[in-house]
This record gives sequence, structure tokens and C-alpha cells, in this order.
Amino acid sequence: MSFGDNIKKENTLSNYDNPKSMIFFHYHIHEGLKKVYLNIKDHADLWRSLKDRFDHQKIVILSKTRYEWMFLRLQDFKFVSAYNSTIFRISSQLKLCRENITDEDMTEKILYFSRFECAPTTAIS
Repeated sequence: MSFGDNIKKENTLSNYDNPKSMIFFHYHIHEGLKKVYLNIKDHADLWRSLKDRFDHQKIVILSKTRYEWMFLRLQDFKFVSAYNSTIFRISSQLKLCRENITDEDMTEKILYFSRFECAPTTAIS
């Protein structure tokens, strides 16, 4: 049985598995949160409390990352390598939030701004 199965409400754990799950949670949780959630003895209650507290983070990260993606411009960077790093960081965050970024989207983002950066600024007569 995996730890994912252990946090389900209807799942009853043996006397051996419940402490094992709690040790796993407390090992991987931040020190400040350990003090807050120290009195919770059931792993499902701990999971639910953490989910209630941090579930909104996906929405916050997703909206911020979409904004960054939409207004990402090559001219705002001193080096192309910094621009590429930012593109890959943003695309990784979007994938983490289960937002689909295709290779076409990334290629379009790179080529679209590159095309306008290299375009002449004066009209040709």
C-alpha cells in the first residue's frame, strides 16, 4: 500500500502503517509547520489540513506564470541565454500546474519576438 492510499478518508490503517505515514509526513514537512501540526495524530487529518492551507497556491502560481508568459519579451533581457532560461522556467511552472505548453508554443514565443527584434525600424521606400 502506498502513502497516497493511506491518506484516503475511508482507508483504515494498521497500528504499524499509521505511525509510518506520520513519520513520513513529519520528515518532509517544513520545521515551522511541524510545530503548527504537531498535535494532529491522524495522517488523513494532517493531509486535509495541509491541503486546505496550501491548495490555493496552484491558482496563485498559475496566474503569475501565465502573466509572465504573456508579457515575456526578448528585449527585456541582456542575453539570449537569460531569455531562454526564463522561457524554460516558466514552461516548467506551467507544466507543474498541469497547463499544457506545446513545443509549438515555445517555438512561436522564441521566433515571434526574434523576428520583431531583427526587423528594421524604418520603412523601406
